[in-house]
Amino acid sequence: MGAGHRGLLLRSWWDVQPLVFQGRLVQVLHEYSQGADIWAVYPTRLADSAKLRVCVSFLEAR
Repeated sequence: MGAGHRGLLLRSWWDVQPLVFQGRLVQVLHEYSQGADIWAVYPTRLADSAKLRVCVSFLEAR
C-alpha cells in the first residue's frame, strides 16, 4: 500500500456509516450489496421473555 492507504473492504453499513459521513471512507461500487444473516442467540431461560420476543420480531421485520 502506498501513502494513500487505499484498498477495498466489505463491511456492514452501520459499522462504517460514521466514517463515510466524516469523509474518512469513500463508498465505491454503490450498486453492490450483500445480504447478512443475523442470529438471535439467547439462553433457554429467556425463551418466554416478552422483551426478547419483541426484539426478535423487530429484527425479523428489518
